[in-house]
Amino acid sequence: MSIGPFLNSVSEVIIDPFIRLLFAVAMIVFVWGVVQYVISGKGEGGLTDNDRLQGKRAIMWGLIGMFIMGSVYGIVQVLIGTFGIYSPSFP
Repeated sequence: MSIGPFLNSVSEVIIDPFIRLLFAVAMIVFVWGVVQYVISGKGEGGLTDNDRLQGKRAIMWGLIGMFIMGSVYGIVQVLIGTFGIYSPSFP
């Protein structure tokens, strides 16, 4: 058995869905941070500056997570192109 088909199946079955899942989690954290930040900005509903700070942190970590997942996807695509392995791209 050649290594190419094995790496192709690992990429399709494990790596691509895992990257998509982590990117979705980072996007959810980002959106939750934006919602928390906007709601706490009105000063109503008993939300404090601490809630605003937590919103900023969630936004920051969501952006960092999306950047890391984008970078991982780019590195995986470079490796796939280098070794000539077929991999379906993200839709």
